[in-house]
Amino acid sequence: MLSVDEGGKGKVKKFIERKGFTFPVYMPAGPLPREFYSQAIPTTFIISPEGRIVARQEGMAEYDTPEVRKFLQSMVK
Repeated sequence: MLSVDEGGKGKVKKFIERKGFTFPVYMPAGPLPREFYSQAIPTTFIISPEGRIVARQEGMAEYDTPEVRKFLQSMVK
């Protein structure tokens, strides 16, 4: 997960702990590439092993589905 929250690392850390997330959360060291600009929070990008954006979802979505798992698994075959 990449956080671009302006509240800093402390705010992000509290959010992660409150939600019980166990995956890594990163904060950008510099400006994001234009392809990642979005006015929606959250915005989800799925990036292929080759580094291409293969899916983009603005707003909330359900990712714990058989379809999403199948899609993600298809990229690593």
